[in-house]
Amino acid sequence: MKLNVKNQLYVQKNFNWKKIFPKFFATFLMLLVISQFLHAKSSAIQSVFYQLPSIHTVRLTPSDSWKQQYIYDLDTNSNLDILLSFDELFADSRQLYFSLYHCDVNWLRDDMLSIEYWDGFEKQYDCSEYSLSFNTTVEYVHYSVRIPINRFKTSGNFVVNVYSIEDDELLLSRPIIIAEHGLGIASNVKKTNLDGTQELSLALSSTSSLSPEYLTENFVVGAWQNTDLSSFRTFTSPTAIRANGLSYTSPLVFSAGSEWRWADSRSLRGHVMSNTHVTMTDGYYNAYIPLTQLPLGYSYHEDFNGLQYIHSYDSPNTNYDITADYSIVNINFLFPQGLIGDYSKLYVVGDFVDAPFPTERTAISPEVQYIVSDGERLPVFKFTYFVKQSLANYRIVEVDDNGNINMENTESNFSETENDYHICAYYRDQSTGYYRLLAYKRHNTLKTPNAFIP
Repeated sequence: MKLNVKNQLYVQKNFNWKKIFPKFFATFLMLLVISQFLHAKSSAIQSVFYQLPSIHTVRLTPSDSWKQQYIYDLDTNSNLDILLSFDELFADSRQLYFSLYHCDVNWLRDDMLSIEYWDGFEKQYDCSEYSLSFNTTVEYVHYSVRIPINRFKTSGNFVVNVYSIEDDELLLSRPIIIAEHGLGIASNVKKTNLDGTQELSLALSSTSSLSPEYLTENFVVGAWQNTDLSSFRTFTSPTAIRANGLSYTSPLVFSAGSEWRWADSRSLRGHVMSNTHVTMTDGYYNAYIPLTQLPLGYSYHEDFNGLQYIHSYDSPNTNYDITADYSIVNINFLFPQGLIGDYSKLYVVGDFVDAPFPTERTAISPEVQYIVSDGERLPVFKFTYFVKQSLANYRIVEVDDNGNINMENTESNFSETENDYHICAYYRDQSTGYYRLLAYKRHNTLKTPNAFIP
């Protein structure tokens, strides 16, 4: 029988929560309040990023790449599998199955039948494989679930749910977006000079003639920044309507942020030099990231835009899915002078905490330490989380009382920052009443040439 994860932590691994996460129990009620706050303010897309507390390092990647992505082309990627991989810590192995359902533009489930969008049974068994961790201090089971792209019958927004066959327990949920090639997209990102924002405008084009009524009444065009699907914003209406396309020159405006911070835990045994300090406490590795502070100014460095690359220098076996160890990563953030606010609104985001947007599991612990700077006593806020050995990006953000994410006091905003913008054009098919995705484009502010938008 599968053991309860919390019991595993206490009994099997002699895991001392009070030592590893100071004041955890004293702050449990406060985190519940934060959870309720976020739940009330979150969009529907946030609700599909679900996982059990025992599940870590959830990745949705093409079978030939390590880079997490949620969008796949129905034609170009038809011979690939979507690989949904994850680890379950301190647990026995399970047999799994997955199911899919179709959503509208706002990620609300519609009433489309599975036979209309999926070539196969509603519940897909014999879809997964698992391996046990090898020579690691933290025991885990690594799972891989394969979802063939050529089994999708239509495009649009989907949610995949993974269940345990034994008891039908839901382990995790993730979004999948399937795109077509029905339209072309020209895009432009304007980097503002004053307020640290970036403005996105675009134009859609088609090889066939489309009536203005067809375009305006049935299209929803929107975009989001990097991996944060919860930042999805839509253009209200086209600025210009032509026989074969639409122009959206009234831009969507996004906070630019700064280049992502690095967390490097690839070496926990001192095999290579790293900017991360490592200790061993109660049988577990503790990795300490250098003190995080508000940037003094813009500085470019190449990053992954929030992604995580699983890698370990500590094992001769290159199968890092099962040989990379877990450590307790400690991030300490120094709130800048004169900007001390409500530290309960601080969160870490990025793939290495399985959250591209703030959730209760990524809240910074209210444990506060103090340092003296220029004669002033300043608080340092601490965050701890189980992280698989990797080279990864993260950001620290604030959430205001209205649920809006703000980086001004934690990362700052620079219009020069390199960002990815994912652009989608959804069409509500009049014959079925459901949304298809007729066009998709990724625009990188450094690598994608800006197009003239007529």
